[in-house]
Amino acid sequence: EKKSRRYILYMLIGTVLFLCFSIVGIEILDINNLKSTIIIQDINTINVLLGLIAIPCCLLYYYMYKNNEFFILKLSYISIFIEYIFVNFIIENIGLSAHLITFPFVVRIFLLTIAILNESKYAYKIVSRKKLSVILIVLINIIGTFIEVKLNLSNIFSIKSINFWNIIQCSLLIYYVILLLILVKRCIRKSEFIYTIFITTISIFTIRRIFYLNIFSKYAEKVLVYNRFLSTIAYLILLVGLYIEVVRRIEVSNKLNNQVNNLKDFQKKYNEIKEIEKAKTQFFANLSHEIKTPINIIYSCFQLLEISKSQGENALW
Repeated sequence: EKKSRRYILYMLIGTVLFLCFSIVGIEILDINNLKSTIIIQDINTINVLLGLIAIPCCLLYYYMYKNNEFFILKLSYISIFIEYIFVNFIIENIGLSAHLITFPFVVRIFLLTIAILNESKYAYKIVSRKKLSVILIVLINIIGTFIEVKLNLSNIFSIKSINFWNIIQCSLLIYYVILLLILVKRCIRKSEFIYTIFITTISIFTIRRIFYLNIFSKYAEKVLVYNRFLSTIAYLILLVGLYIEVVRRIEVSNKLNNQVNNLKDFQKKYNEIKEIEKAKTQFFANLSHEIKTPINIIYSCFQLLEISKSQGENALW
């Protein structure tokens, strides 16, 4: 448990440092050098493939732990993936502010709220109908995001009142951060490393949103490529975390199997000792019974002799 707590602490500190570095890094990063690399040229395809691998793999977390939170968090990654598809393939050629899609983010806030309240009836309803929940989340995100993009709601709201729009976006981000902090508290209380994987990846996926705000407008040409790079890191952490967790669970399972085998050996030895004790008890019971019979006969003879002796020598003879 101490070891898990130490790793959790390192991971949380590393997440905070990485997020701080990401905010500063957009100013330092030379985007032209990145664009020239082969990996960055194909990064959209890489992210789609990573997303298609990572999202189904998240289901393993649920089956390993049977935790309602983990299944609901899996639904959040579906929402993240759909938003990525819209931003990078469907609305790529529009202005930067239009990339700040709000609907899937609101869906993720709703899901994270339910995940944290994992004992609620809503969480049980979602988990008890897994296939239906996945289909509904996919449809809701696609339809809601399509309507938002088609009607260009983000630009409409930002044109009408840019301050009001920024307040809404900041409020959503603050609320989401509060939910993540609650998840951090639960992670520390339960001492389960798996929570840090979710916290780290969700934090990276969330911090991408701030680069679409007006305060980063001077980095407009960097934002899309930079956010794709952050998405790749988040998906890789999710997959590597899953690999580490599976290996760890196998090690724990092997230790438990060894303990069970040792317990069986102890049980076998205990049964053997029990049989020996039973045989010894039976032997002494039989021995005492067999000795008692002749001793009683001899003792009875002595009693008769004593009685006869008391009646005189003739009676004794």
